Amino acid sequence: MRPARAFLLLLGGCLFPDLGGIVATADAGADADAADESGGDAVSADAATLCDPSTPFGTPAPVPGITLQGAENPRLSADETEIFFQVYDDVGAADIVHATRASALGGFGSPSWLTSVNSTMDDWDPMLSADGVTLVFASDRSGVDGVYRATRPSVSADFGSPSEVAAVNVPFDVSKPYVQGTNVALWYESQATGNGDIYVAASIGSDYGAGQLVTELDTVAEEGFPVVNALATVIYFFRTVPDAGTNEDVWTARRANASLPFETPVPVTELNSASDDTPGWLSPDLCRLYFTSTRTGSSLLYVATRTP
Repeated sequence: MRPARAFLLLLGGCLFPDLGGIVATADAGADADAADESGGDAVSADAATLCDPSTPFGTPAPVPGITLQGAENPRLSADETEIFFQVYDDVGAADIVHATRASALGGFGSPSWLTSVNSTMDDWDPMLSADGVTLVFASDRSGVDGVYRATRPSVSADFGSPSEVAAVNVPFDVSKPYVQGTNVALWYESQATGNGDIYVAASIGSDYGAGQLVTELDTVAEEGFPVVNALATVIYFFRTVPDAGTNEDVWTARRANASLPFETPVPVTELNSASDDTPGWLSPDLCRLYFTSTRTGSSLLYVATRTP
């Protein structure tokens, strides 16, 4: 799924040649690891409550309360009570909207447009930080697809004016930002090679280092929409593999730790249809994957659940 105007897929890549910084951050204390993989500092759960990522998801269902036709790219707060996604306005530009609900499994209320963040251009791929106060998103407001961020003083306040994340906005279109855990790294797509691939940039203070291609996921097909758990040991992404009318399918790969390359990716067959299916957000306990699908003829938001 992509904005009606000016969307370009991003590139994929391997982990950093020297992952010491990321591994050290991710491994800074066993208790912190367990908290991160089960939801960062916003959600508390021990490893016993995590779902096994090798277990298939159940039958996908529409995200309750979200009925907007053309909704795409769902990303949620760590406690799953706030959702951000994109829709299109009357002239076909992508806008970011959000909605809230009282509990993680309830129905969302009516969506509202993020007027403090949206521009007259395309704004899409909203990703909320684990602490709920920073929104990272893609926009072509400067004439090319780039990554921006906006902050708010609390989860009940409005976001301020966005600023560019210059460290990853190299002279190629980038989008689909996904924040790993408690801002360990930023995963995204880039057009650096002319064919969408997955990149990752380590967090350095309040900014990011140079993005690195996740080479073991890179093929001649298009890859993008990276969705990772807090320790980056599980990744979901889309790959374009035309077969019997299929355009974009959800794929996954795992690894023992972030210092190793991902193992050979496999398609998530229980989620894929004959239409476009792209991952959006993985719950901290690894039990729910929110995604976009055009299986009914228009893009809608879905969630699939696996049992711990």
